[in-house]
Amino acid sequence: MKRRITKIKVKKGVYFFGWETYRDATRSWDEHTLTCKDHPRDEFFLAIKNMVRHVMDICEFPKAEDGKKFIVSGITESYTEDNRFLTITAQKELSFSRAPLIINTPTRAEGVGADGDPVFCLSEDLLVDLGTLEAEAWKYIAGERAQQQLDFAEKAEHEDAAGGKDEMQLIGA
Repeated sequence: MKRRITKIKVKKGVYFFGWETYRDATRSWDEHTLTCKDHPRDEFFLAIKNMVRHVMDICEFPKAEDGKKFIVSGITESYTEDNRFLTITAQKELSFSRAPLIINTPTRAEGVGADGDPVFCLSEDLLVDLGTLEAEAWKYIAGERAQQQLDFAEKAEHEDAAGGKDEMQLIGA
């Protein structure tokens, strides 16, 4: 089955994913979305953080600029018959403002367009990082998410209610 990511967005602890699957029967792409508050795996956060340097590069921020002031909040991918296009959305903390600067990078094509200039295309480095982010998105969509934290204090209360016995010891009793 052919499938492709169209959107990844993180906002206030909510994770949004958009993707399309190709249906041979209709020769068209079906759109799907997932909005969830489950925390992604740590690898997802690392993958989206790795996109910061590409925002800085595409938007031509000075090399001396501190990348720690940037947060990537999402990507949008669009497609034509023969090309893929990427826009990265980020936020930059400002020194004299309470709200961050919202940045949408100029759209970058994967393949060389009609002008034939590869300077305005996705770099090999960006394609690798994008592939890693997309792989993590597919894992999230498939249900692979961060392991939930157990509340051990609550478990201790259950142990006391069971007469100090572990739950496993009560099975079959």
